Amino acid sequence: FFVGLAAISYMMATTAIIQVADDETEIEKYKPSFTEDERKDILAYNEISSKYSKIMNEELSEKLKLHPVWGELIRQIQKSETKKQNNISLALQNNVIINNDWAPYIPNLFQQGIQYAKMGVSFKDWVDIVRVVKNYLLPVFHNEYHGMSDKILSLINGMNLFIDAGMTIIGESYILELTRTTVS
Repeated sequence: FFVGLAAISYMMATTAIIQVADDETEIEKYKPSFTEDERKDILAYNEISSKYSKIMNEELSEKLKLHPVWGELIRQIQKSETKKQNNISLALQNNVIINNDWAPYIPNLFQQGIQYAKMGVSFKDWVDIVRVVKNYLLPVFHNEYHGMSDKILSLINGMNLFIDAGMTIIGESYILELTRTTVS
C-alpha cells in the first residue's frame, strides 16, 4: 500500500497470529471489488507509482523524518532493511494490482494495522502519510501527462481507490486489535 511505510511495520512486527492469514473466507471478506474501469485506473496508477517508487520512498522518508511519530521510527531502521522491506512491499503491491491476488496482501495489511494499534499510532498519523504520498504523486501525474486531463484523472482515481482499499483493511485490523486489547 505504502511501500516505505510497510518497512516500518515489518521492523516493528511481533509474531502476532492473524486469523485472516490462512482463511480464504476472511480474505474474500476484505477483498475489495472494483469494476473493469476502476481496475484499469489502478493499473495505470501502479505503473507510475512503480516507476517512481525508489525516488518517492527516499523523498518521503526524508520528509517523514520530521514527523513526530514516524520520524523516530524511520531514523531507527537501517537503510539495508528498509530497502529489503520496500522491495517486498512493492512486489506485494504489484502482485495484488496486476494479478488481483489479494491472498498475500490482505494479511500484510492486517499485520500493519495490528502493529500500528500496538504502537499507539493515531488515525491522524496515518492520514499524515496519505497526504504526503498524494502530495508527492499529484505533481508526478501532472508532469508525466501534462495536458492529458483524462489520463491524470484516471491516475488520481486509481490512486484513491487503491489507497482507500488499503486504508480500509488496515483500519479494520487496527480497530479489531484495539478492541481485542481493550476487552482483554
